[in-house]
Amino acid sequence: MYAKISLKLASFLKKRLIEIIGIVITFFSIFLFLALISYAPDDPNFWYPKTKIIKNLFGFRGSVVADFGIQSIGIMAFLFSVNIFFWGIQILKAKNFNNLITKVFFSNIYIASGTTAISIYQDQSFWLIDNGNGGFVGRIFKELIFNYTNFSESYYLLIFLTFITFVFFVLSIELKINHMLKIFKIFNLFNKNKKIY
Repeated sequence: MYAKISLKLASFLKKRLIEIIGIVITFFSIFLFLALISYAPDDPNFWYPKTKIIKNLFGFRGSVVADFGIQSIGIMAFLFSVNIFFWGIQILKAKNFNNLITKVFFSNIYIASGTTAISIYQDQSFWLIDNGNGGFVGRIFKELIFNYTNFSESYYLLIFLTFITFVFFVLSIELKINHMLKIFKIFNLFNKNKKIY
């Protein structure tokens, strides 16, 4: 009897702990997204610690986190914040960490392909001055491609990288086909309502 109670208690505590982690991840994703959209290049960070008015919604901490995300993976940081949000919700629903390592692996692939595509085809930015739209990760991959292949700025390379980014993003958030169809339906309804007004 005591063994059963202990098992139930352990199971209950485990689920609550997983829920807390899921909540933390979800809130962190929201924090990251808001920090990114309020990012200002002249805000202070670890590299340029100036004492001035900070524009970021979360002050110095938000400025540092946003700067690191944007300087490393560029505008893909926005997509990654969405990625983390899905992970948090999925952990809360399932109350487990199933396939988390696989999801992290998939996210690394789409970040690498996405930052590379952006760095090659749309790198110039008045906003992301230091490392461009693809961040320093995208720049590294871009230089590797330019130095060791003949695919530089090829239209087929853009299609391939875009396809890889989309597919592995979908895999990283475990977005099923029926979920995608629902999203498209909602999007179509929104567009129809927009036309009416």
